[in-house]
Amino acid sequence: MTQIPPTFPTIKGKTGLSIMGIVKILIPILLFLPIPSFSSINLKVISNILEVNISGIWNLERSKNYIPIPEIRGIEIKEARLWWLFWLGILFTLSTLANLTVIPYLLRSLFDDFFDTIFSLGIILTFLTLSIGLIVLFFRIKKYSLLLYTSSVNYFLFYDRRDHANIEKFKDNIFILREQLITSIKEKEIIYPHRRSEIK
Repeated sequence: MTQIPPTFPTIKGKTGLSIMGIVKILIPILLFLPIPSFSSINLKVISNILEVNISGIWNLERSKNYIPIPEIRGIEIKEARLWWLFWLGILFTLSTLANLTVIPYLLRSLFDDFFDTIFSLGIILTFLTLSIGLIVLFFRIKKYSLLLYTSSVNYFLFYDRRDHANIEKFKDNIFILREQLITSIKEKEIIYPHRRSEIK
């Protein structure tokens, strides 16, 4: 019986890269943390081939890769927090706590040096507001990503939360089509064993 191939939405997003440089030394937990780059990536299925289009910033560089669906080894869908927001919030919190000890002194000198005291209190309140805001953002913001593993190369794609349903559909249909193609290849190998090398 002829199997009907599934339909695929076109997946669009940003490619991922890893944080490099001094940040890895200052905050080891950020080692190899993927972040979105300026390049865009589109995944599109054409017949039995996955077409991967990558465009650099301002479209100065472009590349197209074509991967047979059976070559896809796995798909990983991730939701992750922005840990740099958390650690920056902690840094501002520690700075605020270090300055809290001078508040009694500042209040006593309020009338002696009014403007300097108000300025110092303003800095402390600003640091406190920033620390609270960054930690709140850490718990509210997520990054959504898709990792595509193939036998030759892997792709990392950041996508918008509104595209999550399309991502799930894409993932399910990739595996359905992959299973259909592998089954078809095995059936041809059984029927035409002398043509096995040609089929592969």
